[in-house]
Amino acid sequence: IALVGPSEPQGRQPGEWGAFGAHHDEGRITRCTDPDPTWALLAQRSIDRYAEIEEQSGVQFFSEVGHLAVGPAGAPSLVARAANAAAQGVPHELLDAAALRERYPYLSFPAGAAGVWEPRRSGHISARRLVAAQISAAQRCVRPGVAFERVDESAVAVEEAAAKAAAGTDQATGEAEGEAPAPSYRVLLRDGRELRAAR
Repeated sequence: IALVGPSEPQGRQPGEWGAFGAHHDEGRITRCTDPDPTWALLAQRSIDRYAEIEEQSGVQFFSEVGHLAVGPAGAPSLVARAANAAAQGVPHELLDAAALRERYPYLSFPAGAAGVWEPRRSGHISARRLVAAQISAAQRCVRPGVAFERVDESAVAVEEAAAKAAAGTDQATGEAEGEAPAPSYRVLLRDGRELRAAR
């Protein structure tokens, strides 16, 4: 098992965050609803893995506090978000301006506002703790025949390697003759190194 990615740099200045510019803080929103149906589906698949990763790693990173999207009533983004939620079976609630003011008296909403409230499978994560959880879960998979390596570098490309026909039994994969080989990939690193990976 190889985990590829640079460690978070210490003491960096604004403008030097690079790949960490989007998640160097502790709170990142996560939710199942989105105006884009593909993005919404991918988010749901990720969120569905949170509990498993937390259990495998012993690291808690997800706070399921819900998600509220607010905008002008009838705004295309809100309409699309609600439509995608309904089509994908995501529990949600539509709130008009009066309902928003009643439920959230400590917030100030403009006239004509509306909201989409998502009560479950949404909230925020600690990106740092998620990374720690993924590393811990991978390390716990180590056993005879399974090694772990942390590659402290950025990947710049992942390419599918050409498949080779199986002949007899492959000593590396244990695949019998006639079986289709597992997909393999070339992972190119920023420092010029190349890794080979297989599923």
